[in-house]
Amino acid sequence: MRYEVIFSATADADFDSILHHIAADNPSRAISFVDELRKRAVDFLSIMPRGGTAVGNHRYMAAGNYVVVYLVDEDAGVVTVAMVTEGHRNWRAMFDGE
Repeated sequence: MRYEVIFSATADADFDSILHHIAADNPSRAISFVDELRKRAVDFLSIMPRGGTAVGNHRYMAAGNYVVVYLVDEDAGVVTVAMVTEGHRNWRAMFDGE
């Protein structure tokens, strides 16, 4: 079964931030990088939604220097990406105790 992967408004804003950050140094690479990161998340999560590591009620997958945090709805067959951020940030604190 393939899962549908959707991106929350927060995740979309995260992609925009990543794009603008990369564009400051390398405008020609910014769009392709974000497209590749998004595609990598969809390709993985659509076939292996439980493949990431659990953090509270969420799960995450590493994608290079980035972390994709998501929720899985088994009944609906949907994975919702909640956040995309650089792995060195203290993103886990947002999900402690869930």
